[in-house]
Amino acid sequence: MEAILGTRRPRTKEGPRPRWYLVRFKGYGAEHDEWVPATRLHAPVALKEFLARGRAIPPAGDVKEREEEREEKREEEREEGDSREEREKEK
Repeated sequence: MEAILGTRRPRTKEGPRPRWYLVRFKGYGAEHDEWVPATRLHAPVALKEFLARGRAIPPAGDVKEREEEREEKREEEREEGDSREEREKEK
């Protein structure tokens, strides 16, 4: 295993929810990331590093996609704001 990228606790109807970790394996890309239950996680060093960061980080591919989506949304909002201002000036 290369790194732990995130954590979650899926909802269940039966009692306590087990913690799962998103892991990236050495030599593999983001498309091979996998959610692993804590009971199958045997990587104390990676877990310690993950917990030391204090927050989950998204896989690299997701970061780029999210940034592109945000930029597209900002551009749409700018264009919408410009057209709104033009309509108000015409009144």
